[in-house]
Order: sequence, then structure tokens, then C-alpha cells
Amino acid sequence: MRHLGETDVTSYGPIVEGGEYLVLGLIIIKDRIDFLVYDGVGCAIAVPSNLFCVVDLKLPLNWRALITKDSDEFNGLLAMGVSAVIGYAKLVESLSSYVDIVEGNSAAIKQLIDEVFLID
Repeated sequence: MRHLGETDVTSYGPIVEGGEYLVLGLIIIKDRIDFLVYDGVGCAIAVPSNLFCVVDLKLPLNWRALITKDSDEFNGLLAMGVSAVIGYAKLVESLSSYVDIVEGNSAAIKQLIDEVFLID
């Protein structure tokens, strides 16, 4: 199912078929799961999970889950169909942090990547 203006020809930027990517989080949108993937050069891109083959089934122990309907701060995401966000702390610690990361703020993405490599 398509969301947020996607079409048959939607491009996911530098993400290429067959590439391996670090998953920074999961975004549950209506009836699908998007992976928030790091492209290795500074971008974090939400991409439908069905476009990937998962090669490492382990979840990081330090991931956090946020259910949007249970959060006064995040419940506005319900209007876009987002029911849950799961990932590293920086992704779910505040709505502004989430928005900065998903919208491509390079400083916010760098902070998230720093968290990932500090912990892992």
C-alpha cells in the first residue's frame, strides 16, 4: 500500500536494490512497516520494508518502542497513519527529534548515528 504521496515510480534516493543498510528504526504506518535506513553517507530514509531482504534478524537490545496513541507528544502522527515508532533512543525521545531525523536534518541524523556506533 502506498502512503504519503508515493507512486509506482517513487524513488528512495540513494537506496539501491541489493544494497545492505543499517536500520535505525521501524515506523509502523497503517498496514505496513517502513525501515528507517542509513545510507552510509549522511541520509536516513524511510523505505517500505517489502523492498528489503533482512540478513540479520537480531534487534539491538537498546531499541525503544513508542505507541503513538499512548503519547501526548507523538499522537499527532496518528493523522498520518503512524501507529508506532521503534528504534534507537534518539528516534523516540521527542517528536522534534523524530521529525528532524525523518525530514533529513543532517545534524540530527549525525547525533543518531553517533548514538548507534557508541552503543553497538
